[in-house]
Amino acid sequence: MKRVFVFPGQGTQREGMLRMLDADFEEVRDIFEMAGDISHRDVIDLCRNQPDSVLADTRNTQIAVTAMNLSFLKLLENRGVKPEVTLGQSLGELSAVAACGAMSYEDVLKLVWRRSEMMAGIKDESFLYVLIGPDVEKVSDAIAGVPEQYGKAEIALINSDIQVVIGGPEAALDKAVEILGKMCAFKVVRARVDHAFHTSCMNEIQGEYDRLLDTLSIRDPECDIILNCSGTFGKTSLDIKKDLSLQPFNTVLWRDSLKLLFSMGDLKIAEVGAGRSMSAIIRSMGYKDRVYAMSDRKDLEGYLL
Repeated sequence: MKRVFVFPGQGTQREGMLRMLDADFEEVRDIFEMAGDISHRDVIDLCRNQPDSVLADTRNTQIAVTAMNLSFLKLLENRGVKPEVTLGQSLGELSAVAACGAMSYEDVLKLVWRRSEMMAGIKDESFLYVLIGPDVEKVSDAIAGVPEQYGKAEIALINSDIQVVIGGPEAALDKAVEILGKMCAFKVVRARVDHAFHTSCMNEIQGEYDRLLDTLSIRDPECDIILNCSGTFGKTSLDIKKDLSLQPFNTVLWRDSLKLLFSMGDLKIAEVGAGRSMSAIIRSMGYKDRVYAMSDRKDLEGYLL
């Protein structure tokens, strides 16, 4: 049975989420202090006391979510538990890169902080809508039908067979939803993020972002890692760097990543972060056994058995 670590991304932040780690906080305090030194923010206060309105700023979201992910990862590592397979959705991919040994915690936090600053500096307003119910083919047809004057709607993430995230200007997204509504019934939720990540709305930062990647040390992975933009295994440091370079600007193939994971046989899956958002998607795709959320104390203890 393979041990799998799955890391969530933006949207999993919530007020008071650090309380999930109260019992073990001294064991992971150094991660929050490191994140604070890098970001010049009080990340402990951010994760323990600040409201959702403050956490919604992508500079706060990204450093806070990553500090939580890495803290749960450290708890597992300190108990002698290491992954045989790792993957992370969107921002969570950077935590997965740390989990497979390809980057240090410090370099991951530096990358997260600098990319969040770049993204926050993008002036054009854009959003992400989560569409629950339609398949990706219908969504593709709907966004293709959006007239040019509304702007460009794009597929940002394909999370599962019945969950697709679209991104772009609000007018384009609303028009796509209107067109899709004539094809099928579905639910739409605006994602709790402040930009259309994984779309061309991010393109203005690509050069600066690639130069940042060039300054960081990326090693060959010590275990299997499944990458966001290819939905395949990253075998080398070059594979990982290429995916990290593509990921902010291109569709996250999360459904394909999970299907590849499920093809690997018996799995024991840990969601390594705050909440159960990844566990819910995994279960919705039919894998219901041995899925544990590390933010739940009973699940954490069960995973260690």
